[in-house]
Amino acid sequence: MAKYYFDVRDNDVVYPDEDGMEQSSLANVRAEAIQTLAEYVRSTLRDETRHTLRVDVHDEDSRPVLHAVMVFEVEISGPAASGYSQ
Repeated sequence: MAKYYFDVRDNDVVYPDEDGMEQSSLANVRAEAIQTLAEYVRSTLRDETRHTLRVDVHDEDSRPVLHAVMVFEVEISGPAASGYSQ
């Protein structure tokens, strides 16, 4: 099995993966990148209205393998928008 590193970027802040994870296939790497994004959204998003989240995966030799990007945006519209404050 090969070892892969899943670095997370939240807007302009990068959280490097220091430990890595062994995976047996690129399909598993892809699934783990998607799961990493989902877990990050669930555990960290607060009141911000826009986040661009990215997971960059590289192998043990620092060669890029894949990246997954997710844009999370909340927009309050209609009459409710004028009375909303953060």
